[in-house]
Amino acid sequence: MTHLADDGRSHPRTQTERSASMKRRLIEATLETLHEHGYGELTIGRVVAVAGVSRGAPLHHFTSKAALVEAATASLVADVSQKMLEIWKRVQREPDPLRQFSLALWKDIFLAREGVVLAELSHASRRAPELAEILTRLWTGFYRIVQDFHPADAAGFGGPAGELSVGRTFMLSQWLMRGMHADVHLGASKALFEAYLNQWVDALEPKNSPQSDGPAA
Repeated sequence: MTHLADDGRSHPRTQTERSASMKRRLIEATLETLHEHGYGELTIGRVVAVAGVSRGAPLHHFTSKAALVEAATASLVADVSQKMLEIWKRVQREPDPLRQFSLALWKDIFLAREGVVLAELSHASRRAPELAEILTRLWTGFYRIVQDFHPADAAGFGGPAGELSVGRTFMLSQWLMRGMHADVHLGASKALFEAYLNQWVDALEPKNSPQSDGPAA
């Protein structure tokens, strides 16, 4: 196969480029399988079928199924981290940035494929020690990144416990939403979840947010 180089001409791809492309293809197929079928149905056979590659391709690029799952999970966590920061940068100049951030985080991550796959992996890790170890390593790194996130022009947030840094607000918000996501499939309306998110924001910055009537039961 070929690709266009900077000079605009077509050149054969290098072995490194082909390998990176195949890894990306397998990782994407793994994430798609997790999203559509769940961890219990994640097999090498299903991944290669989704990826449209030979059965030997995964083992050529990953030493085991666990290594493939770890690479896919690492890619997912990195994408979620970047998306969270992009959302914050996008909304921080809005009149009510924390509210806009919380709603965007819920809609753009937790109700999207990323949220479904993260929930699936978290639930499966309860009975899969190897997966639990993978998630522990990756989430520890993710938490450190988030806790250290302090935009130069972003102040802390109020609340009963005093000022909260942006990093701590990220942490609390994603824990809340992961718990909420566990009940999405039970059929509650989107409006109900958003009403509770608005109450969450009110609790974080009571001095700046109008009091809401609260979500309907």
